[in-house]
Amino acid sequence: MRSIQKKQRFLRLLYSRLSLGVLLLVFLMGLSAVWNVYGKYKDAAEDRFRSKEALAGVEQRIETLKEDVERLKTEEGIEQEFRTTFGFVKRGEGVIVIVDEEGEAGVVKGAGRGFWSNVWEGLKSILRI
Repeated sequence: MRSIQKKQRFLRLLYSRLSLGVLLLVFLMGLSAVWNVYGKYKDAAEDRFRSKEALAGVEQRIETLKEDVERLKTEEGIEQEFRTTFGFVKRGEGVIVIVDEEGEAGVVKGAGRGFWSNVWEGLKSILRI
């Protein structure tokens, strides 16, 4: 008889509102922990994706730089770099600018002249001679 009463007391305690509330609270805490882990997993996956994209960009940049270094080892590459970077031209050369159909194409003013000629023209325009 005592064992039946102990069993009934245990069942009443197990099914009481307090114990069900505690179990619900434990379940929600576990669910919250799982949700946080999932969020970290998702962030890590996004970071991995961005890192792979950045790595691909860096690898592409390395290849471009290697090509540039190889090109600059030749005389033609050095000349081309001076022409594009600093706008150097050889004597007697002119620069032709090609633009879209909306604009007009023409020869750039002052192209083909030396450095001192450009300085003199600049001074003349300032002094209005």
